[in-house]
Amino acid sequence: MEDKEFLSSTDSHLLKNSDQELKRTLHDLRERVKELTALHSTTQLFHNEDLSTQELLQHIADLIPPSWQYPEVTAARIRFGHLEITTPNFVLSPWTQREEFICRDGTTGEIEVAYLEERPTEVEGPFLQEERNLLHSLGEMVRLQLDRKRTQAALREAHDVLEQRVLDRTSELTTANLLLSREVAQRKEAEAKLEKLIAEIQKNHDDLIAILNQLHIGTALTDQDGKVTFLSQAAQQLCGKANFPHSGEPWQALFDDPSYHAQIEDMVNRPTGERERILVRMPAVGGECTRWINVDVRDDPRDPERKMFFLYDASEVQTLRQLLGETGKYQDLIGTSHSMQLVFQQIQDFSRVDSTILIEGETGTGKELVARAIHQASHRNAFPFIAVNCAGLTESLVASQLFGHKRGAFTGAVSDQQGLIEAAEGGTLFLDEIGDIPLTVQTSLLRVLQEWEITRLGESRLRKVDVRVLAATHHNLANDVTAGTFRADLLYRIRVGRVLLPALRERREDIPSLISHFLNQYRATTGRPVEAVSNEALRLLMAYAWPGNVRELKHAIEFAVIRCPQTIIRPQDLPPEVLNQDESLLVIPSEERTPTHEKEKILSALKETGGNRSAAAKLLGIARLTLYRRMSRLGISTRR
Repeated sequence: MEDKEFLSSTDSHLLKNSDQELKRTLHDLRERVKELTALHSTTQLFHNEDLSTQELLQHIADLIPPSWQYPEVTAARIRFGHLEITTPNFVLSPWTQREEFICRDGTTGEIEVAYLEERPTEVEGPFLQEERNLLHSLGEMVRLQLDRKRTQAALREAHDVLEQRVLDRTSELTTANLLLSREVAQRKEAEAKLEKLIAEIQKNHDDLIAILNQLHIGTALTDQDGKVTFLSQAAQQLCGKANFPHSGEPWQALFDDPSYHAQIEDMVNRPTGERERILVRMPAVGGECTRWINVDVRDDPRDPERKMFFLYDASEVQTLRQLLGETGKYQDLIGTSHSMQLVFQQIQDFSRVDSTILIEGETGTGKELVARAIHQASHRNAFPFIAVNCAGLTESLVASQLFGHKRGAFTGAVSDQQGLIEAAEGGTLFLDEIGDIPLTVQTSLLRVLQEWEITRLGESRLRKVDVRVLAATHHNLANDVTAGTFRADLLYRIRVGRVLLPALRERREDIPSLISHFLNQYRATTGRPVEAVSNEALRLLMAYAWPGNVRELKHAIEFAVIRCPQTIIRPQDLPPEVLNQDESLLVIPSEERTPTHEKEKILSALKETGGNRSAAAKLLGIARLTLYRRMSRLGISTRR
């Protein structure tokens, strides 16, 4: 009994599925019948030679709605040259499909089918694939019929002319030869047009490839198995694959870093609407800096199993994004001011070349950080960065420390020793405070920068070196040259490129960002829950001249974090030199600034510095030229 009930239930389920399948099949058959009816009716129209072009197009437009999936809400429009034929219910709709066609004489036309209201999208969208095929077939049929009509009209005209010639000459043979000649000419003309069309298609193809290459948009095509079948010139350049064998290689071979393969594979397997671009880091090739590309995976419209990879050069955008960021931070350098943005741009520019760079700025402005940033952004970032404080080298051993020495070269030289220049092979040598190098060593250093050769103390063999040299100083080296303490030729050799770091007092707008950064650092290292700086404390920090620049500000924040008993730094938590600074020298808001107050402030600074303009400008936190301009404007004598 249970078996019978089970069989009955199973049979019922099978019958239900069968009915549903039968309904779907009948629905599909009805759709096909409508499409075939439309094609048949259209073909019958073409047999009616008495119909004008406008009448023919009107009949075709009227046949379209009944052949679509939802005829009650379907409208059609046909445009050909200056003619526009529509069904009575046609209005513009967002749910539209179109088929364009071009007649032999260049006249363009378009068949447009629209749903007047949105329909269920199901799998294929509001329009069935068969409907799209039908629309394409109608377009081809209309084009051929219009061409045929015009050809027939031309043929009738030719026939009339021929008849007249036959009557005039009464020679059937001559008439036949004339028709044959015309047919040959038409065939040659058709062949010439075909050749011209093929040449135009090839030209358009070449133009498209040239445009993609010029825009640095690389293109790679793969087959169903993921093997590369085409790689554009731009793609070869972006991937560093100049001699890449296109056929048979997997797409993974385009990206040398295997850590990105899983991400790209995931995009390949995702549906089209869920794919995203992937930013891929490409290794440096041929002395270039690290490159970045965006990889966009698409289905080949001819076969979804085949894929198209579009590669976009994102190196400059990524570099600038790293350079500035949302907080104005680049590696360990922070600043949103115009002067710091200029420094960031210089870092980017100088990282692309191997020229010697001189970094100038006061103590504490971050010269070594700039040097490290240039090194990290350059193609030498995988090799050593050796920083040397020239002021800390002993005069007696500086040559040995820089160039190395041979065993026995001097007392205490018990073994061969490699110098710092050799230690930086392939990378960057940073000579901090280069103005303190003794004159006796400057000559040897100049030879290194000119010939890229060194000689260790105690030996005569020249050793080739591949090192990029960055130098820094807080001196005015031009004055040192005048004083005879620095070689002029060495100055010109190290000053190929220049980065001038502004003093902190010249970019006070960066102080809040720096304070926030240092607070985050010291909150993590000290464990103290200091979250912010009070307005009054910030006013004092903004007003202080900062002779020690960013380094002094960093230590001041560390001092305040240690002393702060609460979560907000108050004035009493600041270092004494910041807390007890001369109120008359504080930087005040522009709306509170008056000529009298400004004049008194400048006079007070000059009095405190004994008339020294440079010292007074430093005390006021402004540039010396700015001080002279303000003195001139306020009627203060600029003469001592």
